[in-house]
Amino acid sequence: MDLTGVTTSISSVFVFVLLVLPGFFAVRRKIISSIHIDGFSTLLVNFLWPAMVIDAMTSSTLTQEILNTVLYSLAICLGGYFIAVIVSYIFVRIFKISPALEGISKFSIILNNTGFIGMPLVNAVFGAEGLIIASMAEIVCDCVIFTLGTLFMNGKGKLDIKSMLNPGFLSVIVGLILLFTQLPLPNIISSPISILGNATTPVAMFIIGAQLGELKIKKLICAKLPYVLTFIRLILIPAIVFLMLHFLFPNNSFANGILVIMFAMPSASCTAIFARQYNKDYGFATNCVMLSTVLSVFTLPLWLISAQII
Repeated sequence: MDLTGVTTSISSVFVFVLLVLPGFFAVRRKIISSIHIDGFSTLLVNFLWPAMVIDAMTSSTLTQEILNTVLYSLAICLGGYFIAVIVSYIFVRIFKISPALEGISKFSIILNNTGFIGMPLVNAVFGAEGLIIASMAEIVCDCVIFTLGTLFMNGKGKLDIKSMLNPGFLSVIVGLILLFTQLPLPNIISSPISILGNATTPVAMFIIGAQLGELKIKKLICAKLPYVLTFIRLILIPAIVFLMLHFLFPNNSFANGILVIMFAMPSASCTAIFARQYNKDYGFATNCVMLSTVLSVFTLPLWLISAQII
């Protein structure tokens, strides 16, 4: 075990927790409201996060090793989400989830917060090289969200392909094109992109803190089903991925560690957004997202440590 890496990982998570506090207290003290949080979220998803991705891609030099890592990461992510889909179906059958909550339950188990939390965390701990690997998880996650995710929520068997053309997904595609072609961006463009990208992590953590500040704690802790979903999302699925990578692909430790961390992310925040869009139980979906986000503060340090020993 690399003790230096473990110490760095734990320190990084502690810093993230501290960055959450201003948003939490800003809401509790009524300095900001839900309108402000929506505005910050729009800024993050449409500007800061895409800038971070493009900055990471353009800061890397394409080598055969990086190309192999990209292809390997894509393959593992496809396999990981396939496992998550199987687990979600088994869960629904065993616990006899009602049709009204079935789609949300599957969505909450399968789809993780790769972009909003995962990529800023990986960027902070592992740097640009790690962010490239994390971006592969983001690509696959976006594809699953707007294919299977849409099917789970609308129940009509129709895909929402147009929704895939969002700034986050497109930034990954643009970034990959720049990475593979090695086209240099002029400084007048790359400099502001880099500045915007550097703001991603603190803004993301502020928003998470603000969302936690909006929670009605009693309602959150009394619901039982979200705890089961959260256990599957934060513990079971990353554990399966960890064991698979540890025993089947032990020679890719750096990529494996990052991929495990990405699969250990809490439920995707768009779970609640999709639930509202398709007239599902929005309150239940919000509970699932918020509970997994809160508890990930305790589970992510453990998976960050595991990333050093895989």
